Amino acid sequence: MKRLLPFALFAAALLTGCDHRETELRVGASPWPGNAPLFVAADDGRLGPNTRMVEFTSETAALQAFRNQAIDVAILTLDEVVLLASEGQRPRVAALTDVSVGAGVLLGRPPIASLAELKGRAIAVEGTGVGGFILSHVLRQAGLAPADVTIVSLLPHEQPFAYAERRVDAVLTDEPYAAEFRQRGARRLFDTGGMDGDVIRAVVVRDTCIAEHAAQVDHLVAKIFAISRDRLADEGNGMAERLGRRYDITGMEFSAMYAGVKILGPEDNAAYFSNGGQRLKAMLSHIQQEMLDGRLISQPVDVSALVTVRPIREKP
Repeated sequence: MKRLLPFALFAAALLTGCDHRETELRVGASPWPGNAPLFVAADDGRLGPNTRMVEFTSETAALQAFRNQAIDVAILTLDEVVLLASEGQRPRVAALTDVSVGAGVLLGRPPIASLAELKGRAIAVEGTGVGGFILSHVLRQAGLAPADVTIVSLLPHEQPFAYAERRVDAVLTDEPYAAEFRQRGARRLFDTGGMDGDVIRAVVVRDTCIAEHAAQVDHLVAKIFAISRDRLADEGNGMAERLGRRYDITGMEFSAMYAGVKILGPEDNAAYFSNGGQRLKAMLSHIQQEMLDGRLISQPVDVSALVTVRPIREKP
């Protein structure tokens, strides 16, 4: 997979974001496959001269960059938005980008063949990001408590070493990292296709950035919608191959990986944001309750404050 620079190297070079009223939007995201078209578009200059994409190695690094105001905008999951709010941050959801419908997976070492067989086993997970949210769901579905397993918090690039050294029996990861475990014979025990659309990624903006740079944020969202429409529309245009090269895989392999991602376009966003964002607020409330039940957060937050209701622009 394409080698990414760790957050620390970026942080040393970046100033704080919209609080300094700068004109450039810095957008941070992980290697999640749904983000790949955005990075290619940035490489091509299609996001415009005032938008800079910053690619992090993990959701954890993107979250930390947002906390530290090293980026103005981040592509994060809704549970991560709730997490930030619970920490006293002031994130705002400006748009929804995609839903994981299978690209997030729990893989077990043979002969483990079911979720019930995870009892007493060690599971690697990026606990500081969306991985903790997914694992909490998996354990409840399996009828297991967190105490029934050993949770080993590891970043995505650390997990293969732990698996190879047999320090963990299962890994909760997502594409593109999951491919390495499948090559080692790991079996799929669960994927996010069984989570009723709970793993939704969003364009997340700090409240001050929305206030000071609303037009730029609207332009960015419109660009993302335009990119999502033509991402792989023409399989003969070589885009799948180009996207695959970001992960050191073929275009066919990227297309198979991308099948676990459902893109949310303008029509989907309009449904979530209409009526004052009623549907999105209901989804955030549901996700928050899941997090409270799983003890991922200790106190509820005002989810209505997380939604920025703005007209959905389809064209930049």
